[in-house]
Amino acid sequence: MLTIGQLASYTGVTVRAIRHYHQRGLLAEPARDASGYRRYDGRAVVDLIRIKTLAGAGVPLARVQELLGAEPAEFAGAITQIDQALEEKIRELSQHRARIAELTGGERLFLPPEIVEILDELRAMGIRERTVQIERDGWILVAALSPELVPEWVSTKRAALDDPEFRRIYVLGDQALDWDPADPRIADLADAMADWAAQSRPDTSPGETSASLAAVALMASHIVGSSPSWVRLNELSQKRLETLRDQPGPAATGTIEIRGPRLVLRALRAGEIDEEWQAMLDADPMAIAGPLDERGFRARLLQSGRLADGQLDLAIDLDGRLIGRIQTFVPPGRPLPPGTFDVGIGLREHARGRGYGREALALLTGWLFEHAGAEVIEGATDPANAAMRTVFQRSGWASAGPVTESGRDWDAYRITRDGWRARSCGAAARS
Repeated sequence: MLTIGQLASYTGVTVRAIRHYHQRGLLAEPARDASGYRRYDGRAVVDLIRIKTLAGAGVPLARVQELLGAEPAEFAGAITQIDQALEEKIRELSQHRARIAELTGGERLFLPPEIVEILDELRAMGIRERTVQIERDGWILVAALSPELVPEWVSTKRAALDDPEFRRIYVLGDQALDWDPADPRIADLADAMADWAAQSRPDTSPGETSASLAAVALMASHIVGSSPSWVRLNELSQKRLETLRDQPGPAATGTIEIRGPRLVLRALRAGEIDEEWQAMLDADPMAIAGPLDERGFRARLLQSGRLADGQLDLAIDLDGRLIGRIQTFVPPGRPLPPGTFDVGIGLREHARGRGYGREALALLTGWLFEHAGAEVIEGATDPANAAMRTVFQRSGWASAGPVTESGRDWDAYRITRDGWRARSCGAAARS
């Protein structure tokens, strides 16, 4: 017979553990002998070794009692369950370890890999950590408020970082973080920023839709507000950019410009794209062929002044002011034959009824026949739009009957090269 100390020594457990097993009901507690000591027999040794083995294997003490009296098949099934539970626990612990390891990566815990790559590239450019962290926090705001914007914003940022001029400006912006707001270098940097932004057509920057205004505003206020000099830099660059957008300036290389007696058809200026989008929102529904897509609309107007794949957008300019837009387009679901163009026109309400629509239509029609290889030019209007039907008729276009597109009925008109030539010759003879 063994004392509790001897039992502990033989089995490799502590006396405290034996007493704990007594309290849990796992190990029977023997009666005391005449001397007042508990004496343990061989059964106690076997039971204690089994308890120690099960507990050491990770079996919860709550299930040890069940397993001590289990039949072999029942024991095996219980062990399998315990093993599965332990495996799940190991997976959870591994995940916790991975998350803890990610903490050492800083922004990798909060941002997708493509943004982290951008931040790492900024560091490689020599951008100071304070500036990198300001940009990082801006990305966190956008990713939290408008995650759908992140892919396009990343693409835009990557394209900008490929531009040596943008990189030069970014490095100077990093240095300007510590400049005095009255430092004369801020004005020069603001001009450079605005010039780059104007050349890069900022109207298509991701985030300029109503759904993302909160994300844009928060990101901008967070970044700009990080330094008094940056506040001043932002003020000056915005004023410079507004000035650049309002200047007519020379047409971009390769853009189309058509001059008439009163009007000029030209590429839209950067600031006019917003104006055109608002005009689309305010337009009479009978003039709109299908659902409005702001992103696609802005992307298309970025290419204004250039004919590509049957599409051309031109501003209708009267004395330097935008009074409307005329375009060629490919109707959805109806590819046009070679040499055929579909034309649409929209005038501001204050410019209607003065012959500007006919002049703009005549200018574009003539250019398409003379320079774009047009054989047939088509156009359509809502049957209720009497003013537009009059423009087509007085411009010498013939009715082509009703058509159905985008789930609506339209009155179609067309003019052929022969018809246009005959009308042009007649006008020349009368003059």
